Amino acid sequence: MFEKVLFAVDFSPFSDRLLGCAEEFAAVGLKEIILLHVLENPKELADAGGEQVREVQTRLAKLAREIQQPGLFVRTLVETGNPARMITNAARRESVSFIYMGAHGRELVNRLTLGSVSDAVLKLADRPVMILQCRTIRRRDGYTCETACDTVLRHILVTSDFSAYFENLKPVLEEFASSFRVPMTLLHVQPGKKTYEYGPAALALKNKAKRNLLRLQELRNCLADYCPRFDLQVITGDPAARIPEMAEELDASLIVVGAFGKGGVSGEMLGSVTHKVVRHSLRPVLVLKPRA
Repeated sequence: MFEKVLFAVDFSPFSDRLLGCAEEFAAVGLKEIILLHVLENPKELADAGGEQVREVQTRLAKLAREIQQPGLFVRTLVETGNPARMITNAARRESVSFIYMGAHGRELVNRLTLGSVSDAVLKLADRPVMILQCRTIRRRDGYTCETACDTVLRHILVTSDFSAYFENLKPVLEEFASSFRVPMTLLHVQPGKKTYEYGPAALALKNKAKRNLLRLQELRNCLADYCPRFDLQVITGDPAARIPEMAEELDASLIVVGAFGKGGVSGEMLGSVTHKVVRHSLRPVLVLKPRA
């Protein structure tokens, strides 16, 4: 069960969208939310005599009151330093189930610009990270943002590449499935051309699709006790492009991906497919990482 989540708050138009999910998460067992804001320049804070910290604490306390509800404990936290490192360090220290944050870029001008902080958190985190993408709109009175769906936990698209890394993610996926208990679609995208009309290539592709379908069925059996409905999909194409496309086609409210693909883990590098899915998806993306 996931019971504690770290919300990274930057007081942008994103914050309201992030906090709007608090009630939805509480309904599936969330017990505690930590609202974290990171101040980047310690020297300026010292020169200001702590006034900036007090202002941030006041704003966080106001947000906490807005989402407070019976059975949900909300705490606030202010850190100073490198935002990505402070976020991941706090998540580790507080033993949260996952980090929840937005990806909008510092200037809030382009949905396809993955924020530098979000990008770094995805690479540094030792636990799952949920990223909410937002299409930012400039209006006369400032910026506002729109998301592709109003709820996160309605229909989840779970992707698998059948790598050894993904095998290590199964316990984490099972934990989330047991908490969310919503309809899921299990998807595998076979890299390559969509169709071969005839010949050995067509036969090999069909046989591979059959094997992968059986593997998806095995994964479904592991999760069947937790979800009211399962669909299975095996398709062919570029995974980085086809995963967001399928999310739109199925009207998925959340995409679940592993942090790395068949290439495995190399230092702090995020898998290229995962990075592209997070960058280009209109839907929220939950990036899973195995337990330490």
